[in-house]
Amino acid sequence: MKQLRTHINLIIIAIIALNYSCNSEADVVTSDSAAVILKSKTFKPGDFSIPKKLNYCTETEEILIETFFPIGISNDGFFAYLTEPADEATGFYFMNFVIMNTETGESVWTFKIDENNALENTVLSEIWMKHRDIFNSKLNDYQIIEFANPVLKLLPSNKPAFDIRAELNYVESKSGLGIQVIDNVNFEVIQKKSDTKIGSLKFTDDMTINVTVHGCLPIGENRYLLLVTDERIGYEGPPNVLTLKILPFKLQK
Repeated sequence: MKQLRTHINLIIIAIIALNYSCNSEADVVTSDSAAVILKSKTFKPGDFSIPKKLNYCTETEEILIETFFPIGISNDGFFAYLTEPADEATGFYFMNFVIMNTETGESVWTFKIDENNALENTVLSEIWMKHRDIFNSKLNDYQIIEFANPVLKLLPSNKPAFDIRAELNYVESKSGLGIQVIDNVNFEVIQKKSDTKIGSLKFTDDMTINVTVHGCLPIGENRYLLLVTDERIGYEGPPNVLTLKILPFKLQK
């Protein structure tokens, strides 16, 4: 493991695009893409398609990732998405379906398949069809408009309007494994013209060894999602596991 500094102040100034590799450092890659495309400008109740995965990061023999399926966004800022946590060789299927209020960052509705009700030998399409009535009902209740393009691009900018600031403090792990982990991780999104905080995110996993900013996803006019992962050591050592964190924020006009 490379030598880590005791205190690292990481400042990334950009509207970031997809980073298709999970490097140990927070490299920034820009894209030539533009904004999110919705199937309709206005909400119309209906059946939703089985969500498609957004490849924000590539899984390798050394890294297992939490997969991300953006579904849609309402005109008043409710964002629907689905994630599948990494399977550490359990053979079970896990899933989190979330509708988030992007104004507050809080989940307003969730549907989970976890260790309490895990299923074997199943896939997302089977789960979706089995529960499609409740999924459609909730998505329509929150007036979610489905994304037209399942492989959403991230927004580039030659004149970024915000800064991403992260403070990472490395400490000795309490696990007795003789490794350093990250403590007191705090991400902040700062609007440049006013120098005001418009979003923040903290990590609580005491086995986090790395944090990576993968990009910034546009979800509407001046609305974005910062995609960040924390990396922890696998249950029995490598491969390590990435858990996705989503930070919504809105630029002020």
